[in-house]
Amino acid sequence: ISSSPLSLLPSFGSPDTPSGKLAADGDFSIQSAWDCWRDKGPKVTWSKLIWGPPSIPRVSFIVWLAIYERLNTGDRLKTCGLVTNPCCPFCQDPEENHSHLFFRCIFSARIWGGILAKCKSNWPSLPWLETVDFAVRSTRGTSLKMVILKLSFLCTVYHIWMERNSRIFNKAQKPEEVVTNSIIQMVRGRLLSMENVKISAGDNWLLEEWSVPPKILQQHHTIAVG
Repeated sequence: ISSSPLSLLPSFGSPDTPSGKLAADGDFSIQSAWDCWRDKGPKVTWSKLIWGPPSIPRVSFIVWLAIYERLNTGDRLKTCGLVTNPCCPFCQDPEENHSHLFFRCIFSARIWGGILAKCKSNWPSLPWLETVDFAVRSTRGTSLKMVILKLSFLCTVYHIWMERNSRIFNKAQKPEEVVTNSIIQMVRGRLLSMENVKISAGDNWLLEEWSVPPKILQQHHTIAVG
């Protein structure tokens, strides 16, 4: 209480009055209080890539940390003095960082290449933050292909990080085929919970490739052949 501003200290003998930024309609709301207190930063270009449908919350959280390069990769741990050998647990490259892990490591590159082939896409090999920018540009829209491509990118980052941690902390190794299958099953599981996905050319191929029924697409339309 001693550190509270004078204007916020209780005043005995006078009635309490609400103080704060009101909503547009003149009424107080939780949203108006939140907008008043929160630290507002510039809008990021990748927000729609990781947040909101069709994303998976635990996956988005890991990718969010990765975008800010806050995952505890070997280079960060070395800077903090926590490790002396920051090598990659997949390929033993002498320095593990975000760009190496996603997707310049030979192990993660093969996994990501296989997932891209399943999406009928081909992405260039870029440094990590440039890969994020490319993902933002390449997954705009709500078609089935865009939904699958977005989920595939997010889930691949997630599973590579999970496998990396498993190898370091549990000393357990999965071959790349198993990691790839885990990514496919996570993406497919999310697709099976969706409905009214926008219909586009090429959907038949994607539905067959990902073993997803046509019922997830918008109803009362004919699937375009591509």
